[in-house]
Amino acid sequence: MKYIISFFLAFVACSLKGNNVQLITGSVIDDESNVLVNATIRCFVDDTTFVKGTTTNSNGDFKLEVPQTDKMQRLVFSYLGYKEQVVNIQPSEEASVRLGNIVMKKDITQIHEVIVLGENQVRTEEKLMVYPTKEELRHAYDGYSALDALMVPELSVSTFDHSIKYMNQTVLLCINGREATQGEVRDLDAKYIKRVDLYPMGKPEFPQANTVIDVIMKVRDYAGTVGVNAEQNFTSLEGDGRVNAQNLEYPANL
Repeated sequence: MKYIISFFLAFVACSLKGNNVQLITGSVIDDESNVLVNATIRCFVDDTTFVKGTTTNSNGDFKLEVPQTDKMQRLVFSYLGYKEQVVNIQPSEEASVRLGNIVMKKDITQIHEVIVLGENQVRTEEKLMVYPTKEELRHAYDGYSALDALMVPELSVSTFDHSIKYMNQTVLLCINGREATQGEVRDLDAKYIKRVDLYPMGKPEFPQANTVIDVIMKVRDYAGTVGVNAEQNFTSLEGDGRVNAQNLEYPANL
């Protein structure tokens, strides 16, 4: 019995240690002491491994719960029109870490900067806007094939397993500003795509995502579509299929 109790206590201790989290708090302001609302905070380990993200509230404050680790954590603060701020947090067994005020400075060189890259691409400080041509979408049969046809640099799209990456990192897909499921992207009618917005540094609305792609659809108030997808094995009576019906009315992009 003594050994059983000792084993049980050791197991509980290990479990608690594995579930330890660290609360990181602070505030984000500019160099004039103005609070920055909806500033984005992302936590990385080993510089590249994304752990968790959040945004500041109406008072400029933030709270971020992350797993305790023996590795240095890197907090990246970003806000439209301001220079990115990085704070390194050394490994600690403390349950909470208070950072105080994180002061961000305006990036004058990037404010309102718009670069026209070509006939159908425009880059701003926060995103790349791609306007697909009829020729590019001629042979596109769903949302993934349409994104693949745009040939956006560093964007890798697999039309087979419906995966998409930007610079080898996963991408959050949206439709008109709303997070979309894989099925919703597959069911998009390519000819109604107005443009595609690529946010390489993410969007404040989705702090958990490193990169966001927002497919902007043309607003329509009539008609509908029916999509059918099926797969069948020629050598056996096995397969699967999917039928989808949807109208063509998409919410306006705000």
